[in-house]
Amino acid sequence: MKPHILANISCWLLISSLVVVDLLYLLLLWHLRSLFVWSGNTYTDPIACILHYFTPIAVVGVIGLAILWRYGLAAKRGVILAAATTICCTLSPLAYGLWLWHKWHILDVDDLSYWAWWL
Repeated sequence: MKPHILANISCWLLISSLVVVDLLYLLLLWHLRSLFVWSGNTYTDPIACILHYFTPIAVVGVIGLAILWRYGLAAKRGVILAAATTICCTLSPLAYGLWLWHKWHILDVDDLSYWAWWL
């Protein structure tokens, strides 16, 4: 197998980790809905984990695909798809967390950096 194919697959694996974790978070929310858990940390700690760790990992994958595209080793539509997927999978838990913040007053406005160090 050629090295650029392995690099392409590696970048997509980095991006897919964010997608998988987002889907697992949705399953967690579905499960918590029936348990009547009222602790805010149960809902917000996974958001912090997703935004702290998995979003930067996915961004590294997008940057890797962009570098591969720059040298003609990846398709432009793949870079666009990877960037759109990363943005959507980052904004969905962030929007849900902001909704929780607004609805339940879980965090102060200054504490948004608790969820993601890059905010």
